[in-house]
Amino acid sequence: MSGTWKQGFSGERIYLLTPEATEIHFETITHVLAHTPRFGGHLTQDYSVAAHSVHVAELMRERYGDDGAFLGLMHDAHEAYVGDMPTPLKNALGRKWRQLEKPWEHYIREHFGVSQTPELLAALKEADLQALTVERHTLLAHHVPWGDPFDSIPIKSSIRFTHWWGASAKLDFERAFARYSHRTLTNLPRV
Repeated sequence: MSGTWKQGFSGERIYLLTPEATEIHFETITHVLAHTPRFGGHLTQDYSVAAHSVHVAELMRERYGDDGAFLGLMHDAHEAYVGDMPTPLKNALGRKWRQLEKPWEHYIREHFGVSQTPELLAALKEADLQALTVERHTLLAHHVPWGDPFDSIPIKSSIRFTHWWGASAKLDFERAFARYSHRTLTNLPRV
């Protein structure tokens, strides 16, 4: 296979424009998300995309059980392959970014058998915004207005901000994966 690619953490070739040509490695997802900072790194303490994903999973589990929690956990898993980008930058890039990101998002979720019903996807948006609100008020050094809808979201949850980077965040993500997917880490799907 030729085309635009980069090397992944597990040694795989990540074909950026053709996700289906890429071999998916759970180890790549857990490692990269555990070492990718939220908010582009503009934080008062270390907090990873893996930690954010665990928090969203917990919010989803409250109302939607393990299927909702698994979607919450895996909602940013594609970022291990295409990278995380703060939402304002995604919005600035517009359609170009979505054309790259959406196929990866779909491919990763399909690969792991993540439920994506319209009800769960709507709930995911709400849980993701709720997590963002708590993270914003807890982890950013300065509280400046962002405008709606961000400034009008009430804080309904809290996060224990411990062990949310590197090996600890990776382990928390792996444990949540096993719990919500009902798989052991030794029987993960491979391409």
